[in-house]
Amino acid sequence: MELLTTKQTAVNVSVKTWEDAVRAAGRLLVDGGFAEERYIEGMVSLSKELGPYIVITPGVAIPHARPEEGAKGVGFAAVTLNPPINFGNADNDPVCLWWAFAALTRMRMLN
Repeated sequence: MELLTTKQTAVNVSVKTWEDAVRAAGRLLVDGGFAEERYIEGMVSLSKELGPYIVITPGVAIPHARPEEGAKGVGFAAVTLNPPINFGNADNDPVCLWWAFAALTRMRMLN
């Protein structure tokens, strides 16, 4: 099984806000069949709730949501931004690569 295909990637995307960047990555997960539509807003909400911890290294963010917020399978999406955008992590901004994922809980995987 391929976890990342060209259908789950978007290059040189232009956005106005970090929320738009998260939504762009989430849209690829939904379009790829890895998540329900509601997963996108779950990604935005979790990022707002927990802050810029998703910016894990200079230029790279890993947005995601809780599995129960609409994950349908294990999948990845990658979005590069042009220009990069600030998320609010002074050490690692601006972000140019948004590496999103969806995953299931162990219990859901067994069912």
